[in-house]
This record gives sequence, C-alpha cells and structure tokens, in this order.
Amino acid sequence: MNGCWPTFADLAAAPLDAVKAVTDPLGYHVRGTWLHRIAEIVTDERNGQLPNTLEGLLALPGIGRYTAGAVLSFALQQDAPIVDTNVDRLVSRLFNLRVARPPAALRGKRLWALAAALIPPDHGYLFNQALMDFGAQICTPYKPICLFCPLRPHCQWWNPPARRWRDLLYGSCLTDIHLKC
Repeated sequence: MNGCWPTFADLAAAPLDAVKAVTDPLGYHVRGTWLHRIAEIVTDERNGQLPNTLEGLLALPGIGRYTAGAVLSFALQQDAPIVDTNVDRLVSRLFNLRVARPPAALRGKRLWALAAALIPPDHGYLFNQALMDFGAQICTPYKPICLFCPLRPHCQWWNPPARRWRDLLYGSCLTDIHLKC
C-alpha cells in the first residue's frame, strides 16, 4: 500500500476512505473494507499477529481458500496449496478432473486435494509459483503448448485414448491416487 501503513495497527488506525482510495482503483471495491476490517481484528483481537493456520485465515472477512493458501505459502512459507485459474486448468487437464462432468463441489474437492498432495515437502512456495507460471505460459486456456510440454507423457487430457480405456476399466482417472475426497 505504498508504504502508507507498514503495520496492521497503522492500517487499522487509518480512515477507511484513505484505504479505499488506494484499493478501489484495483477493482472489486469491497477489498479495502475487508482489508481494513482484517487489520482491526488482527490488531484488537490477535495482538497484531496474523493467523498462521488455514482455519484461522478463513475466519477473517474476505479471505477464501485461495487467499489463505497464498498467505500460508508465500508469506509464511508453509506447504499449503494454492489453486488459481492457471493451477485449476493445469491440474484439471493433467488428471482429467472434468471426465464424466462431476458436480462442481466434488471436482473442487478433488482439485484442492491433488494440489495439496503434489507439493514436495518444504518446497510449497516454489512449487506453487511454478504451477501458476506453468499454467500461465505452457498449459494456457486456448493454445496450450502440448507438443513441447514436459508433462505430456503423464497428461490425461493430451492422451485421451489411454484415458478412455482407463476410465472404462477403473471408472475414474483418480483411482490410483489415494485421496480422501
């Protein structure tokens, strides 16, 4: 925030209009209000300490699974999954999560479980950044660079005949991955 509010206490003490003047031009105008409220909660109820667990972060206003994962992974260096649109597309294609068109809630649960299971221990920050970059640059929405993709031999989206046989035999592309979903 341009160095205006270097601590949660400084942000909490700032007028909401001043915070919104910085955040509103970024779009999604409620973010400034949420950010200000989070600063108040952290300052008044948490002794200036941001929660360091998924549950703690999700309890704050305006923080969802993606933001909580980003804070845990990037700011706190924990092995927490992050699923943005690029990671969603990459993992969904790699494991063909859209096969048989599962309900969105089930697909989302599988997606987050896979994203968590794929993280190499103690390397969440780098791995998450790599997944997001890979999805943005190689496994793109409209013209993915499949021909040169190093994941192509394992990609169930690229190799549909093998995927179809596997799905016919086993019922799902996730049968050999032991996930609790």
